[in-house]
Amino acid sequence: MIKIVLIGAGNLAFHFQKIFATSAGVDLIQWYSRSLEKIKPFESQIPITNRITDLRPADVYLIAVSDDAIAEISAKIKTRALVVHCSGAVAVDQLLCNTKGVFYPLQSFSKEHPSNFGDLTILIEAENKNNLETLYKLSNAIGSKSLEMDSKNRAFVHLTAVILNNFGNHLFDIGQGIAKANGIPFDIFHPLIELTYQKVKKVGAKNAQTGPAIRKDKETIKKHLDLITDQEIKKLYLLLTESIQRRHE
Repeated sequence: MIKIVLIGAGNLAFHFQKIFATSAGVDLIQWYSRSLEKIKPFESQIPITNRITDLRPADVYLIAVSDDAIAEISAKIKTRALVVHCSGAVAVDQLLCNTKGVFYPLQSFSKEHPSNFGDLTILIEAENKNNLETLYKLSNAIGSKSLEMDSKNRAFVHLTAVILNNFGNHLFDIGQGIAKANGIPFDIFHPLIELTYQKVKKVGAKNAQTGPAIRKDKETIKKHLDLITDQEIKKLYLLLTESIQRRHE
């Protein structure tokens, strides 16, 4: 059984706590947060602390905090055991500790939405074979697939994830706003969203591209631009239209 000390109290940390609590191969022996109030509701289930000097001996110290805080907090963990962060954008060598690694779940997390760790891949990195094996075992214990990847390639994974998830969600937000402003129920677009996703999986995004931009339908594009009153959205529409056309020249 892998003994874990969980560090952090953000969205990802709460999901880790939940999956660790139900995983037979994991023993969550302590939870640390600078703000004890955030994790106090769990003190009957897990020993909690807000003192970094009081961390218990463990096999893995899992840092699930904001990217900017990773280096600072890792420097305060006085141990020769494995210390890992969970970021896609931070290189492993930014951990300021003796034994370091990465345990990055490729998923978007929010406290309100449940996550199925069985559906996702965890990108792992470590400095030696034994520590890498520990991370493989930890990933397997929570039902996830795992893939070894160095920091350079993981940065490109994170970039791709931001474009697909964060930017994609932003476009959904804009679309929802236009629909709402014009009294259009957004659920009528759900089949379109689902089909777009299925086509991307089946034939790839470039082959799945349709619409007035790829057709160079100038009349429809002009009509759309006339309908858009927000100048920032109008600029974005033009940028995306031009980008689609360049990629399909």
